[in-house]
Order: sequence, then structure tokens, then C-alpha cells
Amino acid sequence: MNRILRDVKSSLFPFESINPDAFQWDYVMRKRMKYDELVESGKVGKQSEIDWLFKSVYVDHALITEPLTQEQIDAANAWKVKYLNRLRAEQWDESYINAYLQAWDLTEEYVFGEKEGEK
Repeated sequence: MNRILRDVKSSLFPFESINPDAFQWDYVMRKRMKYDELVESGKVGKQSEIDWLFKSVYVDHALITEPLTQEQIDAANAWKVKYLNRLRAEQWDESYINAYLQAWDLTEEYVFGEKEGEK
């Protein structure tokens, strides 16, 4: 894992995303998407499909099958919030930041807190 993290740190990935927690939550979210696909396609009843999915999973299956708590959602989004706050502090173009907000289905208030003048 350390070698992978070291290699990725020298790549084009945001450095906020290069940590074990971010990797684990990315893994969980990808497995949740796969599980949701199986449920939506009706394949959840086919034991071989579910067996295949859960044989390769190294986290608690509830993280994949059950709704996440707000605390878990916050943990999954933590690197994204840090990244977007850095971009804003560095005065990146707001359209770039807004594109990430939209792509990640995050609100400005969630990421940046209350807007100025709304306190």
C-alpha cells in the first residue's frame, strides 16, 4: 500500500485524495455502485452474482448494502471537501470548482459552509 501511495503522490491526482481513508472510501463507493447495479438489474437474487461481488470485498458488507450514516458520508467526502477548499483558497476558476461540485453531487454550503452574508 505504501508503494502505491508513493507512486500516486507523484502523479496528477489531487494530493488530498492520496491517503488510506480516501482509498478505502473510494473502494466502498465503487462496490456500492456495483451492488446497486445488481439490484436494479434484478440480478441480486442470482446467488452467483452476489457471491462473486462479496467474495472480493474486504470491508463489512453493511457498508455496501445498508444506507450510510452522515458521519460515513462525511468521511467519504472528506478529501473532496479539502481539495475544493484548497482550490478556492488558491483562487481557481469558480466554473472549475462548480463542475466538481456538480459531478460529485455536493452543495456549496456542504463544502464551504455558510455563504458570506448568510450568518
